[in-house]
Amino acid sequence: MSAEVVEIIQSMVDAETKGWDEKDIEPFLAMIHPDMAWPFAPNADAHDPIDWLFVLGRFDEEAWRNGYNELFAAHDLIHNRRTTAKIELAPTGDAAFAVVDIDTLWRNKATGADFH
Repeated sequence: MSAEVVEIIQSMVDAETKGWDEKDIEPFLAMIHPDMAWPFAPNADAHDPIDWLFVLGRFDEEAWRNGYNELFAAHDLIHNRRTTAKIELAPTGDAAFAVVDIDTLWRNKATGADFH
């Protein structure tokens, strides 16, 4: 695997992590493809995609920005632990992905309820 590609992907993961830490959604939004549609696990234990659902729908930069800024305004970030478990490059060299173990905990400012 190309060390350069691994470095680029890791820098993207690091930029997103820093954005969450600083409640700055822009680094994340800047790397999203316009055709992205992102299903979410309904809870932290729902690892099987059969249980996932759509919260945001297809990527709409302004809508996603507003939604995440609402999350940031309503919650305190308690911790944001991210470990890159794997970076895989396709044999053709035209695609890659990262598997990132994410443990992020938010706390609602008004209710005190935790949100993973």
